[in-house]
Amino acid sequence: LDNSIGFLQPILNELNSLFPNAVTLRPQPGTYGSAISDETELVIFLGHGTPSQLYGSLNDSGEKSVFLNVTNGSLLLDGVDIILFACNSDDYFRKIKRNAEIDCYVTFGDMPTDWEHINHNRDQDANFLKDFEEEHLEYYKTVIVESVVEGFKNGVRTNSIIGIPKRISFVVNQKINEVILERNWSKPQKLQMI
Repeated sequence: LDNSIGFLQPILNELNSLFPNAVTLRPQPGTYGSAISDETELVIFLGHGTPSQLYGSLNDSGEKSVFLNVTNGSLLLDGVDIILFACNSDDYFRKIKRNAEIDCYVTFGDMPTDWEHINHNRDQDANFLKDFEEEHLEYYKTVIVESVVEGFKNGVRTNSIIGIPKRISFVVNQKINEVILERNWSKPQKLQMI
């Protein structure tokens, strides 16, 4: 329900196709992961994140509401396999892992997918993606979605969570080659994309 992550819809569509019996939900603000129960085996989260929390739906004021912080994430995700497709979910995972037993997981680092995010980082470092333009941002988001969709397909095909990041890496490497060999971008633009 957040326009800044609307580009992730193809991932959700593919997940619904791959896992037709899965429970799909958009948590209401303030629910703190209430749909995660003792019977939950796998949580796939698509959304926003920071090193200390994952965000759920927008609240009535249009602000991101906390879905899981470190404390309740450690409790609710203990013993659950997780795939956290959110910025900084790798840092978030490291924090919850201190108090939770999680054996199978896929997490992500920082993913600048909108201008608000890029401009925020540019406020901290004027050279952050300095040569990025709309074309580059759209390509970046397309590659993220395509690689993750292919990753999920491979995970199902191989019946293994490890198949997900392996396929994501393969697709990303293909796209890096495409950027280097086929895109008519400047060298700094290519380097920033890579």
